[in-house]
Amino acid sequence: MTAAIEIRAVHKRYGSFEALSGVSLQVAQGEFFGLLGPNGAGKTSLIALIAGLNHPTSGSVSVMGHDVVSDYRQDGIIVPKNGLTAEQVAGLQKKLDDFLAEQHITDADYVPDIIERDSSWLDYAVMPQIIDAVAQLIGDDIIVWGSALFCKAGKGGRATPWHQDGHYWPIRPLETVTAWIAIDDVNIENSCLRVIPGSHRDRISYSHDTDNSDAIILNQVLKPEHLQSAPARDIELAPGMFSIHDVYLIHGANPN
Repeated sequence: MTAAIEIRAVHKRYGSFEALSGVSLQVAQGEFFGLLGPNGAGKTSLIALIAGLNHPTSGSVSVMGHDVVSDYRQDGIIVPKNGLTAEQVAGLQKKLDDFLAEQHITDADYVPDIIERDSSWLDYAVMPQIIDAVAQLIGDDIIVWGSALFCKAGKGGRATPWHQDGHYWPIRPLETVTAWIAIDDVNIENSCLRVIPGSHRDRISYSHDTDNSDAIILNQVLKPEHLQSAPARDIELAPGMFSIHDVYLIHGANPN
């Protein structure tokens, strides 16, 4: 039976202070454990790692067989357990409505460069939930360099063609990720994000065709011969949940 929690040789450092040193622990399903110790013993740090609120300096933590980092390396996408709070979601929804009104945006299928238009969007990009999750994947040296909104209309919302983000991005080497926050319910019925799990593993930036038709949001479309045979996975998210995907991952979305 898969262990409920498995902690393997975990170290956690905050600067020069080592809060956890080589901790290993396994908790079977149905078992109850308590953490006892004086202040500064590392109890809170360990619980934060298990809950996904922080990341280890080294070692690994699995919950019900899932390790965020290994899942990401395997599939090219993760959905962290700790999303935004209800208060943060309400603030984000109001921010979106106000922004669209102030910018006089009527077609919001794709709105690029929102931080350049309004720097207060950066507050959402650097929320601890997101930064901590990204840091587990690419390390602590993080730059927020791009931002956009995808707000497809309930009827007539255009498709996002199969593509790789790295094809659009002027970054070399392509060592970055996309964090995508759901503001509303995102599901199959309203054409959520779709991905080809594992399509990132070869680290190949595939060729794309240019399509400037009005039927799609982005104008770069993955050439059909590169669309891999693995079945697509729908990424359904509740408001405040977020996903993080690899720069090489093939992904898109159907029209509404």
